[in-house]
This record gives sequence, C-alpha cells and structure tokens, in this order.
Amino acid sequence: MAADPPVVLKESAKLPSKKTSGKRSCKEEGIEPVAKRAKVQAPALVVFGLGNVGEERVRERHNAGHRVAMALTQSKAANRLEKAEAAVGAFSLSGGERPWLLLPPQGHINESGSALRCALEALGQPSAAVLIIVDDVALPVGTIRLRAQGSSGGHNGLKSIEAQFGADYHRLKVGIGGERSKDHVVGEFSPEEELVLKVVVERAREAVELWLSTGPEEMQKVLARVNHPDFCRVGGIAEETPKDKDTTTPEADGSVVSSSVPEATGL
Repeated sequence: MAADPPVVLKESAKLPSKKTSGKRSCKEEGIEPVAKRAKVQAPALVVFGLGNVGEERVRERHNAGHRVAMALTQSKAANRLEKAEAAVGAFSLSGGERPWLLLPPQGHINESGSALRCALEALGQPSAAVLIIVDDVALPVGTIRLRAQGSSGGHNGLKSIEAQFGADYHRLKVGIGGERSKDHVVGEFSPEEELVLKVVVERAREAVELWLSTGPEEMQKVLARVNHPDFCRVGGIAEETPKDKDTTTPEADGSVVSSSVPEATGL
C-alpha cells in the first residue's frame, strides 16, 4: 500500500478571502479539512511468506520468506485455521484490534499471486493489507530490506503477485546473496550462512511485528526503523561483503539502500 499523495487544492477550489465573501467553512465549500482526513484502514493484515510447499524444501534459499513467517508462530500466540481449504496452514495471530493472519507457502512459488488471491477469499479478507516476505539474491546474506512498492525485480513469485495485485504492495526482502540461477535459489544455505540466517530470521520477525503493530497506514515510520543500517544488517556475511559497505541513500518510498547493491533480480 503506497503512502497517501500530498493533497493539492486546485485554484478553483481555494477558500475565498474575507474581502470577497467573508468567512466560509470547509464544509460550505465541500472541502474536508486536511487535518481531519483519516487514512483508510485495512480491515485485516495478512503476512505471506513465499516459498515452495514441502517439508523437504524449508531449508532452501527460496524458502527464506517461509522461515520468517514460521518464526512468527513461535513468538506470538498463533491459532491454526483449519476451515480454509484455499489457505492451507494459515494462522491467526494475537495482538491486534483487527485480524492478523499468517500464510505459509500455498503451492509453487511461481504461482504465488493466484494462490494469495484464493487464500484471501477463503479467509474472508479480500481487501486485507498484505506484507510479502521474499528471498532476494541482490542482497547479501545478513541483510533485510523493507519496501512499500516497486517492481518484481525478476523474482517469479513477485511477478505472479504483481500480475494479480499490481506493484503497490509491501514486501520484506531477505538477502540470500549468490548468483541468479535456479540451482542457487533452490539450493540450501551453507553451514556458515545458516549461522547468520538464524539471526536474520529473528530480525526479520521483529520487522514484521513492527509492521503489524504500527500498521501499514504508517508505513513511513516502519520503513525508517527497519531500513536503518543498525537494524537491517545483522553482521556476519553482510559485514564482510564489500559491496554492502558503501554509504546508504534514501529511496523514493522512504527505504534505505546501499548505493552499490542493485535491485532484486531473483528467480
């Protein structure tokens, strides 16, 4: 969900001055005061961890998003929802005034868009705000990045979601590093990477919980916190990667990125 654009009043809609017609309220002019305009609140929040279905695939790099999603069930009171056939393995999370729902992978990662749409319908929340957790080869292991919108960057799972919902959805990227190849993304993390990933998963879990508790309506606040270098880099391999040592610059959506790390182009 993109941030609300600034309100710009057209010349014909400006309030009249005292000299011409005296004081007139915004209500009389048909203009709602900016200070009183409430942001539209999503009826529910859904976290979708991307990956491929199957216990044997959990440790693959492509299932990094799945691992973060499952970490949420360990840190918060989670109730499995059995009745939703099109949302297999879905959980309801405690803590919110509105429903917080968690979705693990629903099939093949390349078909995530249609699977997400079916799951939202099955959960009775077609208008929910969604946070996608996804692996990213353009980020080194040990780094996460939150974005409010953007392109798929070549990731087939995100391409599928974009085809169904457009590009204006929130996504949390988990760095897996390495080459842009199928063999790499469906391969498992090395023992060294696994040590770093344990910390990454916990940090990513914190980022998701911040998104849930703060709300996507206040995305700029969440972006500022999660994309701060002290938060989004957990050390280890990320610190040892030369391309990740450059200074950071803010993006248009408020996220912070390294000037030397390219956009995601995962598979």
